[in-house]
Amino acid sequence: MIEGAKAFIDVKDAAIAWGFRVKPDQAGSGVQRAKLEVIEEEKTIIQGLNFEIKDSGLLVIVGSVGSGKTTLLHAIMVESKLCTGTCSVQGTVAYVEQEPFIISGSIRDNILFGKPYDDALFARCLEASCLS
Repeated sequence: MIEGAKAFIDVKDAAIAWGFRVKPDQAGSGVQRAKLEVIEEEKTIIQGLNFEIKDSGLLVIVGSVGSGKTTLLHAIMVESKLCTGTCSVQGTVAYVEQEPFIISGSIRDNILFGKPYDDALFARCLEASCLS
């Protein structure tokens, strides 16, 4: 959290899903696909989540591999799908991933994740990630 910033996160009765899945490569190894296929999916990863965080200098989320830590953080940043319940964030929240999540495909595929292409937004993403 940025020093001096006040954040408030409130999650009630939340069920969270990634909201998508990448269709497996059916072409075989070494063959490039013409287009990455991202399929919308609502399989919940976390259910019955309730918590609130008030102005705190440090929050640590721990758990075993596959327990939902990253999914929780992505839900707070509205990068995963909230299937039921509420998740509200007030203030400034920042997250820097230790290892990047990259799918097999082009840079464009990794930025869009199946969403419609918007030239201005795509240019801003390239600039923000120092890829322009």
